[in-house]
Amino acid sequence: VARGIAHDYNNTLSAVLGQLTMLDHEVPKVDSDLIHEIERLIVDTSERTRKQLAIVRGGNEPSRAVDPIDLVESTSQLITGTLPKNVFLVKSFGEELPSVHCKAVEIEQVLLNLVTNSRDVLANKERGEIEIRAAKVDDDFVMFSITDDGPAIPIEHAHMVWNPFFSSSGRDLGAGLVLSVVQRVVREHGGKVNQVTPESGVGARFEVYIPTSDSKAHSEPKVATAKFGEVLVVEDEPNIREVMVSIMRLRGFTVAQAASAEEARELCIPMDFQLLVTDVILGSENGISLAEHFTKLNPRLAVLVVSGQVPEKLQISNDWAFLNKPFTPEMLVASARTAILWSSFASTEAQDEQ
Repeated sequence: VARGIAHDYNNTLSAVLGQLTMLDHEVPKVDSDLIHEIERLIVDTSERTRKQLAIVRGGNEPSRAVDPIDLVESTSQLITGTLPKNVFLVKSFGEELPSVHCKAVEIEQVLLNLVTNSRDVLANKERGEIEIRAAKVDDDFVMFSITDDGPAIPIEHAHMVWNPFFSSSGRDLGAGLVLSVVQRVVREHGGKVNQVTPESGVGARFEVYIPTSDSKAHSEPKVATAKFGEVLVVEDEPNIREVMVSIMRLRGFTVAQAASAEEARELCIPMDFQLLVTDVILGSENGISLAEHFTKLNPRLAVLVVSGQVPEKLQISNDWAFLNKPFTPEMLVASARTAILWSSFASTEAQDEQ
């Protein structure tokens, strides 16, 4: 019963969040600060719902010269609306920053997930601070560092943080784009990523080194090519489906939609899409079985499962991304990008093993 209530409740909150975003986008002179505060309250309410539920029962963009400041600013814009009141984001920049050679969406996703991990660590702290900094190291590299003042990672665990879903001292490092994939993304850009302990001895710092545009260190990532942004959204709640489709189209995705798994099977060819976004509870057939069916037909299909709760008897593949309801537009778009990126790397690894 509790799961059913949470599912319906989170569906309603997702629809409200989406409508707030459309209001902010389409209505002139709307009070954006008020809308953002309402969004924050909805996200906080959803977190409380998930905790209560737990008591009773997770693109084909070319590499180019990118301004490091733009990467930091875009990451800041994506994360700011999801920060609780007790967590503050600080940005800082070194002097004479050269451009970096990268796929902007992928490096933005790396930074976003590192900042998100820090945010989650600090959620229960009275006051927490996250610093994201970009600074020139030398002519070959720019370093992006993400530092928080949460619990430190024990020295004996330092070599383990790159293992998928490793956690230590309250740090759930498996959220979103796991650190093992972060490491792979950075390496395929010709860079490196390190975990270090801040000079204060408190908290954690991750340092991401990306080659400058003039550096000889960069090389083209070997990510499997695919058309970017062709998405199928399967959601049985009309309000949520319309909001999701509108948000993704506004962000440049090409989107088709279906109201049920049966409709998706009947009308859609898996090979036509790069990403499947599906709810779990869809009526007679669940979204998990639909995703399993589609990925058998198209192994390169990325999957993003969006749900307020997942029945215990159903298992979500480790190769898929997961987004809890309710969510902000930034969360939806970031998760979609993560799913596509994750699937591309999985395809590349499979090719490397053959």
